[in-house]
Amino acid sequence: MIKYIAFDADDTLWENEPYFRETETAFISMLAPNSDYSETELKELLYHYIVNNVPLYGYGTRSLMLSLMGFCNQYATKHLSEMIEQTIALGHEQLKKKVVLLAQVKETLHKLSKNYQLLLITKGDLMEQNRKIAESGLVSYFKYIRVLEEKDNESYQSFFNEVGVDVKELVMVGNSYKSDVLPVEEIGGHAIFIPYKSTWAFEHADKKDSDRIFERGSISEVPVLITSIEQQNSCVSPSL
Repeated sequence: MIKYIAFDADDTLWENEPYFRETETAFISMLAPNSDYSETELKELLYHYIVNNVPLYGYGTRSLMLSLMGFCNQYATKHLSEMIEQTIALGHEQLKKKVVLLAQVKETLHKLSKNYQLLLITKGDLMEQNRKIAESGLVSYFKYIRVLEEKDNESYQSFFNEVGVDVKELVMVGNSYKSDVLPVEEIGGHAIFIPYKSTWAFEHADKKDSDRIFERGSISEVPVLITSIEQQNSCVSPSL
C-alpha cells in the first residue's frame, strides 16, 4: 500500500538547471578573452573543476560561485580582479531568480494530497533551498520537508527512519535518475523518473531494469500511475 509520495524540488517542481547553465555560459564568455584557452576548452575544464569540488563545496549557487572564482584565478591571464567582481555579480543575479513552477505542479500536488502524505526531499545549500521552498507557495502540501547534503541510500534511509516512514510504502518522484530514482529503489521504495528538458551531466546514471522504477513525461501523469502501482502491489501474492 502506498502511503507516502516524495518529491524532488529543483527541475521536478520548479525551474533550476537553466539558471546554472546560463551563469556558466556567461562566465565562460567573460573569461575566454582573458585566458589562453578557448571557450570550448574552458567549458570542458570547468565541468570537471566543479565536479571535483562537489565533495568540498556541495551543491547550489554559492558552491558554484566558489568554483567559478577558483577557476577564474587558475585560468585567467589578465584582468583577474575585474572578472572576480563580475563573477560575484553573476552569482547575485542567480540567487535572486524567482521561483517558476513547472506545468501542472500545484494541481498535481493538490490532487495527491487528498489521499497521500506528501514529502519534499531536495539537496543543496540550506539557505538557498529554504528560500525557494518558501517562495514556491507549495509548503502547505507537504507533511515533511528536508534539505539533504547528499541524496544517497544512507541519507534517504536516515531521514525516513527519523520521521517514521516505511520506504516500502513510499514513491519518490524526481528528474534525476542518479539522485532521486536509484537510491530510493535500492532501499526498497518505488520511484518515478520524470526527465527534465536539461539535466546536469553529473546527475546522469545508467537506467536499471526494475519493477519498482517507472518513467513518465509529466508530473500530471503521477496520480494515475500511483493508482496503477497500488493495484499492481495488491495483486502480488504474499510469500508462503
